[in-house]
Amino acid sequence: MLSTHKVRSTLVAALLLGLLAVALLATGCGGGAAASPSPSPSPSASSTVQKLEALKAYVDQVTPIYNAASSAVGSLDGAVSGLSKKPDQTWAASATQMTTAATALGTAATDLAALTPPASLQGTQDNVVKALQAAQRVLDTTGSYLSKRAYDPNYPDIKTQITQQVTDALATAWASILNAAGQ
Repeated sequence: MLSTHKVRSTLVAALLLGLLAVALLATGCGGGAAASPSPSPSPSASSTVQKLEALKAYVDQVTPIYNAASSAVGSLDGAVSGLSKKPDQTWAASATQMTTAATALGTAATDLAALTPPASLQGTQDNVVKALQAAQRVLDTTGSYLSKRAYDPNYPDIKTQITQQVTDALATAWASILNAAGQ
């Protein structure tokens, strides 16, 4: 089973690496055969500069969204560390932290979806938005469940189930980002 730190690291890496890998491929920095020299370098150079400027502008817009999502995911360490196996006040506190993180991830998804990426990054952006929304749903569902059962002594070992739910959602998100990067 993955630790919360590994789960958080996976999400953060997925978001950043997915966007950057596709960005590099889209701008022609991802390998492949070397381009043959063109007879007229200025139109090609101008086009490359425009693409790089557009990419830089996009990355500048994505960076605060990425930082907000990363911060929300980072807060999940506190949501599960110290969580009792048996229902008690730690469940209610965890539910609050999960709901707060879910809201932040939902905002990040909405903000990212509102951006207009370079055309070659649209699919990747869409997949990252879906991954953020999936993580938001998992946290909302888990937070709601914890909140409703915070003092129910008949529900044991929630920490294992939470970790598994989040791990499964992040694995799905990572797979969709890798799939988009391969397109």
